[in-house]
Amino acid sequence: PYGTSTVWNRIGTNRWVSDAYVLTGHSGYIPGVPRC
Repeated sequence: PYGTSTVWNRIGTNRWVSDAYVLTGHSGYIPGVPRC
């Protein structure tokens, strides 16, 4: 949906995050993204 990564990792019950977020902590171009 964001076009940044096709890989998603399960971080909790019904919670998924793009692999790009998992590796960098943020998308790399949106430093204002809140961390859960």
